[in-house]
Amino acid sequence: MKEYPVFYEKLNNGITMAYRQVGSCGPKILMIHGNLSSSAFFQNIMAEFEDSMTIYAVDLVGMGDSDFVERDSFYEFAQDVRLFIEAKELDKFIILGWSMGGAIGMELAAMMPERVDHLILTSSVSVKGYTMYGFGGAALPFMTRRLCSREDVEKEPVTVLPVANALKEQNRSLMKVLWNTLIFNSIAPPPKLFERLLDEVMKQRNLIDINTALVTFNMTHENNGAMDGNGRISKIDCPMTIVHGSNDMIISYSYARENRQYFKKLKPDFFEIPHCGHAVFIDHPNTFNDILRTQVLGEDIIKSD
Repeated sequence: MKEYPVFYEKLNNGITMAYRQVGSCGPKILMIHGNLSSSAFFQNIMAEFEDSMTIYAVDLVGMGDSDFVERDSFYEFAQDVRLFIEAKELDKFIILGWSMGGAIGMELAAMMPERVDHLILTSSVSVKGYTMYGFGGAALPFMTRRLCSREDVEKEPVTVLPVANALKEQNRSLMKVLWNTLIFNSIAPPPKLFERLLDEVMKQRNLIDINTALVTFNMTHENNGAMDGNGRISKIDCPMTIVHGSNDMIISYSYARENRQYFKKLKPDFFEIPHCGHAVFIDHPNTFNDILRTQVLGEDIIKSD
């Protein structure tokens, strides 16, 4: 993986945000990473398009090389990124949001509709949030009790606490097992790349913040089973592309279908990548890059469903 230098931007709220940047021509694209990752995950995409796009990839607060400040909602994370956008004077740009980065991208598209030209949701959570349940004895889920608060998340023993402990103890071995099982479940990356990505995974300091934001996110006009929506979905009016792997074990393919339904007025282009897990641009980089060539550069390479 080609390495790009990390730059730093002091935001108006006092936070220093780390980012990577490449290119000086073509469409401007802002890349927002997912949980347990950083801008480094996008470096292969940056290498592929450094001569045809201007790419900014940020490290969200509490992740990668950015400052850590407690955040409880994706709206707050999006406000930080908005300050970065304003500092860089970005106008008319595309957002690529991976996983939870899709939720932050949705918030930005609603927050800055005059600037966001296109939203690419990649293995994204739903506009109605991410469902997590409470657990009973023998780690059996209470399927009728959806988690909806920070207090719930902090005590969740199956999907949150083991990861939180692995980060606290810097247990790379356990984290590697989790990634092999849940994220690289379809195609394992080369060992050297995997170890480099784990370097970034282990930097995270805000796992509880992120999971709290996941379970409380809802931009619709409806109740999602945990809370009422805020209705900000109505402010999103840019073109949209949805990309999702069929074998995603982190964010089910059903989330992609749900987003397609809720944004049907925007007629989003929709791409299912078969035999692909959560990290679609790592599992199937050539297919994913062809989708970007079609959606961002307008090349006639691949058609949506």
